[in-house]
Amino acid sequence: MALLVLAAVVALGTLVTAWAPSLGDGRSQVCRDRGVPYTPPDENWHTEATASWLPLGLACTWTDPATGDVLRQEPSWTPTLVIGVSVCLGLVGVTAVGRSRLGRDVAAHRSN
Repeated sequence: MALLVLAAVVALGTLVTAWAPSLGDGRSQVCRDRGVPYTPPDENWHTEATASWLPLGLACTWTDPATGDVLRQEPSWTPTLVIGVSVCLGLVGVTAVGRSRLGRDVAAHRSN
């Protein structure tokens, strides 16, 4: 049970960290503050930030008001991998503990 709780806490914490910047009024500012690979060619471009499911995180989209050109930057796959690994490890742990207890219960039942 402790392994399942730990896996859930890690998965939830990673999810919150990945999506936290996309909440609230300043989410477009997050995209503007990210740095060189995320900066549009001109500051007049319209910036929009959205939460992304796959990969988990904040996706930034810039649109040129003059030409309609669109530049999109997807989030990193790191949070998605962390959540996937923690959930898998939690399930493996729960399965191992369940099988161990089931084996003990069967052995105890046979000895009676």
